[in-house]
Amino acid sequence: MHKLIHVTQVMNWKEKALDILEDSLYPVAVELNELDWKSGLSCKTERLAQHLCAFSNLKGGGILFFGVNDDATFSSMTKEACDDIIKKLGNIAKNNLSSSISVEHWTTDYKGHALLFIHISEQMDKPIHLRGKEIWDSYTRSAGQTVKSEMTKQEKIEACYQHACLVYEDNRAINNQSVRERFGIDKNQSSVASRIIADTLESKKSYPMKI
Repeated sequence: MHKLIHVTQVMNWKEKALDILEDSLYPVAVELNELDWKSGLSCKTERLAQHLCAFSNLKGGGILFFGVNDDATFSSMTKEACDDIIKKLGNIAKNNLSSSISVEHWTTDYKGHALLFIHISEQMDKPIHLRGKEIWDSYTRSAGQTVKSEMTKQEKIEACYQHACLVYEDNRAINNQSVRERFGIDKNQSSVASRIIADTLESKKSYPMKI
């Protein structure tokens, strides 16, 4: 039963990938928020981490399409190139983000061209940001580009609440220090963490939280 559900979910993202690719190519070729064309693997590890971060924070996640050039033409991927991409992105997903994420891959023939699709799911514990940096160093997608995101008050509340839920499951409580660590806030700015906690408590009165 569980195996059937898993297969259905995998097939769904692949079918969706093909639909998104078609939408980006016709009638006018343009990159969308849900995808990023890639002719090959960039040597810029931090930029690749930003792409994974952005799709992790995007509603519904997103897909990197390898074998599609910036001008919407195609360049077939070799097995060796695919293996290198899968390995490098897997390492980045594990080691370069605030939380390790899993990525899925699929190679397929599209109109005579061998393409590699890398699927990044939307993450529950958002915002995902770059490891070793502050929570403000998170990224999202806008106008088909990966851009640095500016957290709104509501997004801070949601991030704080998600943090509270995670520690609640461990029968622990959030406090100023844990929120500062979660958001990468300096110790001398404890009032900022206190404000985030207060706003979250006000917004989530009917939800379980331990302070």
